[in-house]
Amino acid sequence: MTSAGSGDVVCQEKWRLALGLLDTLAAWQLKAPVVVADAGYGVSTPFRIGLQERGLSYVLALTGKEDAHPEDAESHQPAYSGLGPPMLPRYRAPPRAVSTLTVEADAGRFTEVTWRRGSKGAMTSRFAVMTVRPAGKQSLAAAQKTGGGRNG
Repeated sequence: MTSAGSGDVVCQEKWRLALGLLDTLAAWQLKAPVVVADAGYGVSTPFRIGLQERGLSYVLALTGKEDAHPEDAESHQPAYSGLGPPMLPRYRAPPRAVSTLTVEADAGRFTEVTWRRGSKGAMTSRFAVMTVRPAGKQSLAAAQKTGGGRNG
């Protein structure tokens, strides 16, 4: 929460606060070498887009439900028919859940990691690092704005 003056309190989403802190670092001529965050931030498409727009490297946890395109997916520009506004670039295949992309990935991508000993023994899980292209309405709107398309 931040104070707006005269006793008013303004609430902000935590991803906006985080981007604001990163912007403050930039104003001080500092840059985070890499931003690392849990799924509370990773599920936020606007946060991921904000990191990309700032040119920051990041590693974020996801829940697996988020939609994305594989890293090698390339958008194409549909031919203009001459009627109405030109169509915006799009992907040929629909996005898929990150969990689906992970299942489709090579099993060799997974590494077992033990990060600490807990009260019931070692805390271990399997992790895969994947680069994906965000999908969904929020990422589409950001792409359109960046490409000079729809403003809004």
